[in-house]
Amino acid sequence: MTVHYNLLSGELLVNGLPLDQPPKKYRTHPLYSTLFGKAVVDVLPTTAPGFQLSTKRTYGDYAVHLGLDKSIGSSAGDLIVKAVKDNITYETIPGYLISASYPVHFVQDYVHWYNAATDTVEFRPANDPWNASSTAKWTLSRQTGQKLWRLTKAGCSIAGINSPTSRQVSHVLRHLYTQHCSGKRRYAFHRHPDDPTRVLS
Repeated sequence: MTVHYNLLSGELLVNGLPLDQPPKKYRTHPLYSTLFGKAVVDVLPTTAPGFQLSTKRTYGDYAVHLGLDKSIGSSAGDLIVKAVKDNITYETIPGYLISASYPVHFVQDYVHWYNAATDTVEFRPANDPWNASSTAKWTLSRQTGQKLWRLTKAGCSIAGINSPTSRQVSHVLRHLYTQHCSGKRRYAFHRHPDDPTRVLS
């Protein structure tokens, strides 16, 4: 562990990181404000592999670790959050990784948590990101014996953007596109749990 003290500013750094709030590049990331709002988040260095900081207190009863991953997205890096509770570990994944598969609503209005133990991704509402029991949560899971993934909630399944169902309905509704949509698909189609032939929008 390397400790630096700035005699001019009085700032104390451990392994190059402050012992109070995360650096600005963390605090200005959209995911940071979604998870922590305006709360003052006190941090300290962490030994968790791939992460730089951990919070001094729990959030939603989770022990939280923070890191920046520059291997996927922009040069500024993607904020990756690791949350551990009851020996279950979740890690956030950037929403743009699923933007080519699902409508923009599921990209922008949810926080995406990957559970390695179950090989699933939980889509938790952005206004309730720490609640794993939320009734508004969707779960993306791999189909047994297949490479396909399915997004489900309470027996309903969302049709992906590139699925035959979505392409067929998109063709029918193509004249209803508006300039407001800016080319992004803001609708979703899912199958009724009691009638697989019935598609709801």
